[in-house]
Amino acid sequence: MRLADNGSLTLDNNLQEAFIEDIDSFTYICHGRVLEVDHHELFYSKNHKIANSIFRGEPYQYAHQSIEYRVRLGNLSYGRSTDYRDYNLFGNYLGMIKPGDEVKFRVRKGPREKVVAIYNCTTGRQLRPSIQLSAGVVRLFAVLATALLAGGVYGVYYLITSGVLWHIFMKILYGLIGLGLVLWIYDLLFFRFFRKRK
Repeated sequence: MRLADNGSLTLDNNLQEAFIEDIDSFTYICHGRVLEVDHHELFYSKNHKIANSIFRGEPYQYAHQSIEYRVRLGNLSYGRSTDYRDYNLFGNYLGMIKPGDEVKFRVRKGPREKVVAIYNCTTGRQLRPSIQLSAGVVRLFAVLATALLAGGVYGVYYLITSGVLWHIFMKILYGLIGLGLVLWIYDLLFFRFFRKRK
């Protein structure tokens, strides 16, 4: 199996059928047979989905429910597999992965390993989940929103401590006082003074 230019996984005929194969220091490929498929559908609020994306690294799913699959991969022998690994998949893979399928997962290494590409060798196709926003993009938006909020708070703090806000307030107050005087003089001249002469 090799990585094509467009990011998809393709089969390589001279690939040694190893259970775990390192590609580089960031990813590895797990080639095995699906032993179990278990899925959970949970209804989360938008805020809960955003919190899961930021703190747990889950992708933000646009549907009403968040779908998570736990797939157990074993080695390719048909007997009872003693060498297996569990992977979590996020998104809708309904009917795409079944027990007994031979699959290849490209997994990003880290504290929470993330499956980034799936190739089903049994059906011969690349599997893609439902539409979702990656956790990295959600984290980027969260950092930008936090930076904008911090900038706004600092701007207000600067306006107060530097005296600029006081000067703006005094200019508005002087303008209102001047406008009040003009209106008072206008009232005296045109309404009271001329009314008395009639």
